[in-house]
Amino acid sequence: MSGARNLDDGYCPCRPDPADGGGESLSSSSTSSPSEASSVAAAASTDSLRILAVGGPGFEVIRSMVESDARAYESRAADSSSSGGRPIEIVVESTPSLATMADEIDSNARLDEGYFDGFVSNPGVVGSAARIGAFADLGDFVRTAPELEWADILPAFREVVTTYDGRTYMLPLDGDVHSLFYRRDVLEHFGLKVPRTWDEYVDVAAAVHGEVYDGTTLVGSCVGRVGGCVGQYYASAVLASMTQAGGTKMGHLFDPRDMSPLAGEALAEAIRQLEAQARVGAEDELKTCGGGAASSVNIKHFIDGTCALTYNWGGNFKVHMSRDSKVGGLVGVAPIPGSTRVLDRATGKLVPCDAERCKFGDQYDDIGWVNRAPYAAFGGWAAAVAGNISPMRQRLAGDFFAFASGKRSKLGVIPNATGPIESFNGQDPYRRSHVDIEEWVKQGYADREGLKNYRDTVLSSLNSKNLAVDIRFPGSPQIMDALDRRIFAYLISVKDLDVDIGDRAAQRLAVAEDIANEWKSIIKDIDKKTTHYDQSILVQYQRSLGLYSAPHDYNYIGNVRWFGWTLAIILCSASILFAGWVAVNRKNRIVRASQPFFLILICVGTLIMGAGIFLMGLDDDIATKEGCDIACMATPWMLGCGFSCMFAALYSKTLRVNKLFKAGRFTRITVRKRDVMKPLLAIAGLNVILLSVWTAVNPMVWERIETSPASSYGACEPREKTGAGLVPIVLFGVGNVIILFFANFQAYQARELSDEFSESKYIAISLVSILQAVLVGVPVAVVTRQIPAAFGVIVSGLTFIVPMSVLMLIFAPKVLLVWQKAKEKKELGSQSVGRATGSAIKGILITKMRLPGCQDEDELGHKKKLQELKLKLTEQGIDASTLFQEVGLEVASCISDPSDDPAESDGPPQHESEKD
Repeated sequence: MSGARNLDDGYCPCRPDPADGGGESLSSSSTSSPSEASSVAAAASTDSLRILAVGGPGFEVIRSMVESDARAYESRAADSSSSGGRPIEIVVESTPSLATMADEIDSNARLDEGYFDGFVSNPGVVGSAARIGAFADLGDFVRTAPELEWADILPAFREVVTTYDGRTYMLPLDGDVHSLFYRRDVLEHFGLKVPRTWDEYVDVAAAVHGEVYDGTTLVGSCVGRVGGCVGQYYASAVLASMTQAGGTKMGHLFDPRDMSPLAGEALAEAIRQLEAQARVGAEDELKTCGGGAASSVNIKHFIDGTCALTYNWGGNFKVHMSRDSKVGGLVGVAPIPGSTRVLDRATGKLVPCDAERCKFGDQYDDIGWVNRAPYAAFGGWAAAVAGNISPMRQRLAGDFFAFASGKRSKLGVIPNATGPIESFNGQDPYRRSHVDIEEWVKQGYADREGLKNYRDTVLSSLNSKNLAVDIRFPGSPQIMDALDRRIFAYLISVKDLDVDIGDRAAQRLAVAEDIANEWKSIIKDIDKKTTHYDQSILVQYQRSLGLYSAPHDYNYIGNVRWFGWTLAIILCSASILFAGWVAVNRKNRIVRASQPFFLILICVGTLIMGAGIFLMGLDDDIATKEGCDIACMATPWMLGCGFSCMFAALYSKTLRVNKLFKAGRFTRITVRKRDVMKPLLAIAGLNVILLSVWTAVNPMVWERIETSPASSYGACEPREKTGAGLVPIVLFGVGNVIILFFANFQAYQARELSDEFSESKYIAISLVSILQAVLVGVPVAVVTRQIPAAFGVIVSGLTFIVPMSVLMLIFAPKVLLVWQKAKEKKELGSQSVGRATGSAIKGILITKMRLPGCQDEDELGHKKKLQELKLKLTEQGIDASTLFQEVGLEVASCISDPSDDPAESDGPPQHESEKD
């Protein structure tokens, strides 16, 4: 890209152009000192940017890198101004630490117009910044900025490290990945192989530790582990090989499903590995920092020739090859070791690696599968454009960062090998072009074998699908600090012999649990301050891994289905009960007058409709897509057939009544069952034909329809929503509505006929209720269609009310009338029996009166007969005792109990005839 920017894309139509003298120009305040301030006229013709970079102690090289890029970009812009472009002025300010950088980003985002146009920071801030809109989305920019050459950037930085929630917010300026560095000559001399696992790392280090080689006493390993430095990254490198085996999105410190810490047995084993490394390490490992500084344990012991193994940031390869190194040309590079065991997250136990568990690992004949999780520790340095500045300034900042991230970056990534260590700015490869061996050779790196090792390691690590990346959400500094602090304290206690050897396994597990509990506490405290679920640490962690999907409201039917199913049970039960009642009372004059066949047909129709309500309660919450498809087409079949049976029976009965009672006076007319069966078969047959064509041509299927990215609802829809496929559906609906109106007309004509014989009033009410329910319920159902719960209540309620009202209107009066008739008959029968029985008893009494004292041989026979009579009367529901009193049979000795001894009475015995 020639020139500094594309002016056509850079101006916001709603904001005055500073170059034209409108609005506020930042150029007057963007100079480093008053003496550098330019005139107002000059400021008006110069574009300006203000960049904030980390530049405190330990980070001076970062500000220096940005300053160098800024001056080069200004120079190029000045050259292009002679051909019509405008010069640009870039002011680089610095903040002392990553913590203050995060505060500055947050403060800048709160301004209506950002003070800073861009930031150079660690990618760890991207999550918090993107969430509050502090960083601009660069997705479109990276694809259209030719100078950036986005495809040249390695996948780890193009797709993971600089992204958040699937969007690109930063441009890489540095690529970090841990690598294993080893002395090729030392391993060859002692007959050792490059370690493939952390166990082998300790074994190789132990094999050379304390040995003398080339006049130098070797230390097996050199990794700085002092607290408050970078020990957390070395711990993470070991831990990731055990906790992350299924890909980058699995995470290596927390489970992205629920934020549960991946600690326990895995972290305890990682601590054991670190402890074992320290035993074969340099004496000052627990006193000095690691990292890439010349004074770090990792660097000074390796380049002075005393250290055989270390693992560190990959960019230290050029330090090891520099003029200050004693081992230039002897350095081997390999991916960091892996693990033969990985964490089973379901059980919390370490289990052997295999092809399924470690699909991104390597298989060896001697040790089997080894899981590898290359670790992009820290993530390097990256640039972001402020989200709350004008589009023009965003474009200017983007163009500058594209320049810094583009081909120019090669100068920092591949510095001249003859320079001192202090001249290296720490930039590591992040582009494919950065590992071109010939480019390194041009810069004085002559060891091609070492260069090949380095290239292969960088490419295999940064192309890995199982790359481990640092957590990027609020609280990550505290979480990493807890990991470093507690492990360092344990290593110190072991070195000082404060922990017995036999107690160390339990102590390591206790340390791991303490770390996990502190992590949980940190996350809990942060979550307490959030007000929305989408601000929770879990959500931000999922976004950082590209896993998050907004909570989707599927609008399932839910528990409303039980409402519908309860109605279905009631309707089906009522249908079966009324059908049984008709069968039992089929010879009753009232039932025969109503034609049992048609009554049974009504019950069958309502039963089928009730079964259809069960199908309405199915959705893809509890059924498969195929099951829902079947239910979608079965529902109109059930409702259509059930409605046909019920409705055709009502219509036929109405037609029969009209034929009988509308015939001419003194006209004899016979209406047979087959005469009214014709319209019934016509209605049912028409529906079956239309339903068959509907099913064959354009069946209903289950579809999930999105109303928004976060909401959808499931519904039965015709497979074809336009064209001829809708014809059978329309005919089915229109045809039944026409028949319904015609039936209501028939009912209206029969409204004055006798209820006892024609049921005209109840049939008419049933038909009108059906019509009313359709006219009211259908529009309401259409309105609530996108709310399945409400739609389910309306449709299931409508489907219940229509057949249930028919059942109650048709059967309730008949049941009541049959019961009343039976009661009247029973009462009449009781009175007749009572009169007859009274006469019989009196006859018996007269006979007994002829037997003085009831002492003849027939007394016992009479008594027995009276007892049998009393029992039969009681069985018929007649109060025999009261009846006997009415006819004067109370104290006759011949029917009294044996205990009724006259001698025991208060007075002389009376003959029953005396009571008459």
